[in-house]
Amino acid sequence: KLSIAKLSPRWQWVVGTGIGFNEVNARFWESAKWQLLICLIVMTIIVVPVVIFAQRLNRGLGAELSEVLVLVRDVANGDLTEREHRKADENSIYGSVVRMRSALRDMIGSISGAVDRLHSISDDIVRKAETSNAMAEDQSTNTIKIASAAEEFNMQTKNAMQQAQVATGQTDSA
Repeated sequence: KLSIAKLSPRWQWVVGTGIGFNEVNARFWESAKWQLLICLIVMTIIVVPVVIFAQRLNRGLGAELSEVLVLVRDVANGDLTEREHRKADENSIYGSVVRMRSALRDMIGSISGAVDRLHSISDDIVRKAETSNAMAEDQSTNTIKIASAAEEFNMQTKNAMQQAQVATGQTDSA
């Protein structure tokens, strides 16, 4: 038992009180039970919504956060290769990133095909331009030859006309 006593200065009385250790323990555990019960209730009120939120978040992500992060980083770094990944709901972030990776890969493949076609078309244009240039050079050469032949024909015609005039003059004088 624990006791305490004190002298009252005004009345000069000794006032004392005491409590047994069994009673102290009983009161402590009675209070502790209620406090523990209140703590458990408060913890339940806090933990249940957190667990529900975590489950919804995990369902929304479609995979563990680390897996989602690895996939997003791979796509952001330009790695569009198909790998075995977990099946995820298409409406989840993970499923959306998998669809985005596939769409990007298809789009890049289409762009690559278009670039190849443009390269082929440009090569064809260059070949046709070279052929056209060669034909223009041939035509220019042939035009120069025709002009030269026409000039020669003109000179021969003038020469023949002069000879005809001389012959006419000789015929008239004879």
